[in-house]
Amino acid sequence: ELGILNTKGKEHFYGCATFPLYDSNNNPVGMYGRKLPEFNGADHLYLPGKRCGIFNRQGITNESAVHLTESILDSLTLINAGTRNTIPCYGTNGFTDDITQHLKQSGITTAYIVFDADKAGKEGSKKLADILTEEKIKAYPVNLPEDLDLNDFFNSTETGTNPQSAYNDLILIAAGLEPAPRAPQSEYKPNATGFLFTSSERQYEVKGINRKNNKLKATVKGIADTRKQKTEVRSQKRTKRFHVDTVDFYSARSRAFLTRGLADLFGVPEKIISKDLEKLLEYTENYQAPVETDQAQSEEITEKDKAAALQFLKSPNLLSRITEDLETIGFTGEDMNKLLCYLAAVSRKMSDPLSVMIQSRSAAGKSCLQDTILSLIPEEDFIKYTRLTDQALFYKESNALKHKILAIEELDGMNGAIYSIRTIQSSKKITVAYTGKDPMTGEMKTGENTVEGPLMVFITTTQVEIDGETASRFVFISIDESQEMTEKILCKQRQSHTMEGMMSRLKSKQVISKHLAAQRMLQPIRVINPFAGLLSFHSKSLRARRDHMKYLNLILTITF
Repeated sequence: ELGILNTKGKEHFYGCATFPLYDSNNNPVGMYGRKLPEFNGADHLYLPGKRCGIFNRQGITNESAVHLTESILDSLTLINAGTRNTIPCYGTNGFTDDITQHLKQSGITTAYIVFDADKAGKEGSKKLADILTEEKIKAYPVNLPEDLDLNDFFNSTETGTNPQSAYNDLILIAAGLEPAPRAPQSEYKPNATGFLFTSSERQYEVKGINRKNNKLKATVKGIADTRKQKTEVRSQKRTKRFHVDTVDFYSARSRAFLTRGLADLFGVPEKIISKDLEKLLEYTENYQAPVETDQAQSEEITEKDKAAALQFLKSPNLLSRITEDLETIGFTGEDMNKLLCYLAAVSRKMSDPLSVMIQSRSAAGKSCLQDTILSLIPEEDFIKYTRLTDQALFYKESNALKHKILAIEELDGMNGAIYSIRTIQSSKKITVAYTGKDPMTGEMKTGENTVEGPLMVFITTTQVEIDGETASRFVFISIDESQEMTEKILCKQRQSHTMEGMMSRLKSKQVISKHLAAQRMLQPIRVINPFAGLLSFHSKSLRARRDHMKYLNLILTITF
């Protein structure tokens, strides 16, 4: 008789979420059913016969205003957000006599009509406003953003991170009032690899941004907090879920594929995700990767270190002070080798850096010399490896080696990478073409990666014979392996265990700080040698063509 079961004895509301509707005596007199997505059939169902009863009847007790919505689910969205004085209609033309009577009996004087922002919703809210006006109730249609319903609005990027405040602003606008200015919500936060974007309870991490061949590719990771998901019940032990994919923002097909995955993750309509992706596209187009410049590094230099560095750089006997400082921090003797290595390290700032290979027997001190020089170079200006695989350098970031020092502990550790090192020394860049599968089409495509130079290469080796192709690109130095030098080193080692040695170590920290500051203050400038035409160089060997340039560049480095 009630209509809960149909004439065939089956449930009328099968596959629906159901909501009871009450009369003024709090008796259930009606029922509404909303079909769940996995079931077929009409989305909205009621009991047969005249629609009666009201949902959330008690919500407007002791209230003067009411928020009229298009459906029960829309009213539940408002209740969940903190607006309890809401009554749902039953569609755009579902304002019943029961609702009219209840509003008048409750003393309602103002009604905000919050229907969907589509054609039917706009026409329905205008018609309802006329009806309420005749009943002496002030009616204000509330304009949601285009094509959104209330649930969409509270989950959309239009609201920023505070949907309730955004909704309150719409109410004020509907009533002809000016919303109070609010501090802008910070929804875009750059980081080291890209940026984070937050919209309502949805968070996106975008990284690996790549602009190439009229494409804008990036890896997008959607992160959902399941404790805040209203449409799902998840284990509290797993508070984060995510969906990650690489997308071409300029490809509608690629965006659509990502939209489906993110909509499933967040449990919101795809049109909400589409609006999120529109903002992600805009931010990605304007994104500029943070670049650490020399000027930025100089800001970290203390005034004390800056003053010491300037005094050092302006010293008339600068080269002598360099060798003295290297002696102070622990490397004894080898004045010419120390100075040459230091100058080669400085040449990284120039367009044609020098490269150095230290050649000696084991235990002679070649690695110690390399480490001593690198201790005076800022960490951001050198990369040190024990071993390099054949293709390792080809897949570095574009500017990862530009004007840097590439230090390798032993020539044996380079293996097949020596080819890429020789190429970037000569050509100032290396480029690799590779094949990979397009994530969208599944087809194999050719991509490329270019790593820019120039760079200074700093290698040690015990090898006696070095192939000519490699040797011609380096300045070779040999460690003094004499007994006299060994005696000096042993004496220095013993001295390091004395009080004088301890004081020397304390002084070493000041020396290193001074040199780091000086290195960071160096700016790349062009050096002209007006006396170059007066110089001479042996020309009997073919290798002189490369050695002569090293000779000229060493002179430029000294005057740099």
